Amino acid sequence: MQSRMVDYLCIVALVASLPFFPMKITSTGMAVFHVSALLAISVMIIRPLDVMKVVGNSPYFSLPLLAYISIAGISLAITTQETGFVAWVKTLFYSLMFFAILSARGRVGEEKFRGGVVFGAAIGLTMFVFVLVYANFKAGAGGGITLSYYGLTIGLFKPVFEFFLSKEDFSSRDLMRSAMTEVFVLYAFLFWFYSKGKVNVILVLFCVLLSLGFFSRRGLVMLVIAGFLWWVSGLLSGKISGSKAIGISIFSFILAAVFVATFSETRLVDLEVSSRASQFEVAAQSINENIFMGVGYAAKVGGLYVHNMLIATWYMLGVAGLVPIILMTVFMLHRAAVSVRYSPVPIVAMFFCIPLVGGMVGSTTEGLYTPAAWLAMAFALSE
Repeated sequence: MQSRMVDYLCIVALVASLPFFPMKITSTGMAVFHVSALLAISVMIIRPLDVMKVVGNSPYFSLPLLAYISIAGISLAITTQETGFVAWVKTLFYSLMFFAILSARGRVGEEKFRGGVVFGAAIGLTMFVFVLVYANFKAGAGGGITLSYYGLTIGLFKPVFEFFLSKEDFSSRDLMRSAMTEVFVLYAFLFWFYSKGKVNVILVLFCVLLSLGFFSRRGLVMLVIAGFLWWVSGLLSGKISGSKAIGISIFSFILAAVFVATFSETRLVDLEVSSRASQFEVAAQSINENIFMGVGYAAKVGGLYVHNMLIATWYMLGVAGLVPIILMTVFMLHRAAVSVRYSPVPIVAMFFCIPLVGGMVGSTTEGLYTPAAWLAMAFALSE
């Protein structure tokens, strides 16, 4: 009983600390989220048989993941990147956290697991809003707020980062690299799937607004695709009638048109891709020269990681690393398709939206996926 309580508290702590994972509390770069993850991993390590069960329950995902980590570790011998070892350690750390969550899920049971996840999300959202308000009040911020990325997002969230450890060189990259938008997309899904009532609807909408408040195209795409999957699943299951589906489509089109018109001058609907295209071009040239083993883990192009998981992996680890990533991606796509086809609410598919979209448009080499995406995959596989 005591052991299950520890597992439950680990789950609550992980989900609750998620909004603060980019905000460091020590000079070594540790955040509250990392402390929570370390606790969960420590609990898992003393139960190796449970980990073997997790791997056995999802071999088509777990085994390619372990293969990827091994290949990335071997590639450290040929990489020239100073951040190579740190990036690999982050990937290993988040992978262990992923297995720890699934291991804990098996011990606490479905109902208690879902309850802990929702409780953690409620605590995390409350704490984040409190810190957001308090940090801005303390910094005297909030004046001159405009509906734009630099006028709203940077103005509101810069004081939050500085609230933890002073960061004089704070820039927009701190927000985008951390993929904060994914946190609140995940929270929206958790409140939608795992809780009920009118308050639940308010929480979902509030999390969606917070996600859009980061002016991240990644978060917007995740929400749009998730909504589309819900629409298709409802149509296939008969939960949404043909006439209702048409009405939803028309309403969505009007809403999208108003949204694009409102934010036409912001980065949220900026489709400029020239920088990504030039990055892919440089990576492609290197791939041709190092097709099988790549140039080494954590290799960059122009000082930045390649913004696409498949291309980045091929560039860094060659075909040897690309195969495991493709297998993991195909597995998620297959499970998502099954969820859409046979579930009235495609929970699994919508959870998988986060790592799939994030991996295609973001640079997530350090850690392979973002913390929110790792949790989303664990939640998807726990269904």
